Amino acid sequence: MKLIFLIIVCLAVFYIGYLFSSYYKKKLQIFHDLEQMCDILENQIRFKKEVAAKIIADNRYLFSNEFNSLIDTYFFKTSFNELNLYLSEKELNLIKTFFDSIGMSDVEGELNNIKAHSQQFKMYNLELKTKNEKVGELGIKLGSLCALLIFIIFI
Repeated sequence: MKLIFLIIVCLAVFYIGYLFSSYYKKKLQIFHDLEQMCDILENQIRFKKEVAAKIIADNRYLFSNEFNSLIDTYFFKTSFNELNLYLSEKELNLIKTFFDSIGMSDVEGELNNIKAHSQQFKMYNLELKTKNEKVGELGIKLGSLCALLIFIIFI
């Protein structure tokens, strides 16, 4: 009985480490998808002169599930603040500002707007990559080590 309880505790500690690591990876994936979406929008608007909403709808298969849920929440629901699971208030405002500004000007203004937001997303993505390398990657390793330590101590 003691061994089963100990295994359950160790698995719980490992899972907490996994969730910690997953948090940073999903946040990084969302901003990577934002960068990719900016590139797609810029190319499609420049060459095909299509509407931004149609471009996003046609290329949704390229993005992660988290980013698709972000798009669904923004375009189909009124409350954008439901996404506090992975993103901070600052990040949500940055993304909301970008989504609000899409389709509000002529082609040249739209391309300049997309380029400016793309640069912001690239800088933020670099910051997130360094955080992920420092902290996010450590989650699984630390969870494994803590689980192993608990197992050794209580055996």
